[in-house]
Amino acid sequence: KAYEASTQLIFSSHWAARSAMDDYHVPEGKINVLRLGANQNVPDYLPERQSHGKLRLLFVGKEWARKGGSIAVDALSSLQGRGVDSELVMVGCDPPKGVPNVKGLTITPYVEDVSPFFREADIFILPTRAECAGIVFCEASAYGLPSFTTDTGGVPDYVEDGVNGRLLPLDATGDDFADAIIELWSDQEAMESMRLSARRRYEGELNWDVWMQRFEEIAQKALTASKG
Repeated sequence: KAYEASTQLIFSSHWAARSAMDDYHVPEGKINVLRLGANQNVPDYLPERQSHGKLRLLFVGKEWARKGGSIAVDALSSLQGRGVDSELVMVGCDPPKGVPNVKGLTITPYVEDVSPFFREADIFILPTRAECAGIVFCEASAYGLPSFTTDTGGVPDYVEDGVNGRLLPLDATGDDFADAIIELWSDQEAMESMRLSARRRYEGELNWDVWMQRFEEIAQKALTASKG
């Protein structure tokens, strides 16, 4: 009923928009897709990356199972097993019992401001099982962190494979994530290039200023249609 009563509709991903059209038969002319923006404090420009030689992975998510926490830990184990000096900081989650005590693994419960963790990381990892959109990918891109995640739900609207991260299949294992991460990490020129393109993606698409500009355009279109 809400869809029928609306002049224009805004969705945060093409995945959600397709559902509106396929499941609720909403006309395409009423559909608009606006990507969300970063909700954490983000830098005005791309911070200079401090290279310590060690690969610093960051995971941010509350729901351990849905966000793929175990796969992220497996990826860390796989990286270390191949001789990659690496660590993984997991923020915002309460892990279940039985999580292996892996060297370099730090788990921090909920914190109000996660921006310091983004600033100190090299790569963002979120092997999510289901995701409608993904504000956290906007935040990672703002800090120039390539996002390694899964091709599911609305994620492809926020992470473009090879541009601001890598999209892996939903059935990808920790070893698969480690493979993809090593491919980028072993080529520091490619790593720097993806840092820059991630930041450009944030500045061009994944921020609230862009959202507001496009929202105003859609609102004006809706007002014009209602007057007509």
